[in-house]
Amino acid sequence: MWRVITIGNLTATSPYDGACRDYQQRIKRYAAFELLELKPQKGGDTQSILKKEAQLLQPYLPASSQTILLDERGKHLTTLELTRWLARQPDWTFVIGSAWGLHVDIKCAAPQQLALSALTLPHELARVVLLEQLYRVLTILAGHPYHHP
Repeated sequence: MWRVITIGNLTATSPYDGACRDYQQRIKRYAAFELLELKPQKGGDTQSILKKEAQLLQPYLPASSQTILLDERGKHLTTLELTRWLARQPDWTFVIGSAWGLHVDIKCAAPQQLALSALTLPHELARVVLLEQLYRVLTILAGHPYHHP
C-alpha cells in the first residue's frame, strides 16, 4: 500500500486538482494507493498549530509502513535512486505538511525526509510533483516505457 497524507486539501477549482486526480488514477493501476487529506489547524502560534497537526497526523502513520516526510531540506534523489529506494519495500507513507511544515515530534518519529526540490514549493504543487514521481517509479518498476532515462 502506498499512501500520501497531506495537511490541507485541494478544492475543485484548484489548478492542481485535475493533475492530482489523474495521477492518483494512474498510480492505482500499479499499486494499492490512498490519499488522505487532513484539515489544517488554526489558532495560536506556529508551534501550537504544528503540535495540533502532529496529534492529528499520528494515528495515520502506521508502524508497518515506512514513512517519508517531504521537506526541502530532505534527501535529494534522482528518479532512479528514488525507484531503488522504494523498491525495497511495498508499503510506504508520504507526508506533506501544512504551510507551517511539520512538528519536530513527527520529524523524530519518521526520520526519513525527501526533498522534491531545493526550492520551496506550494503544497498543492508539491502534491502534483510527488504523485507524478510515484507514478513514474511504478512504471519503471513495471517496465513501462513512460520514463525515458
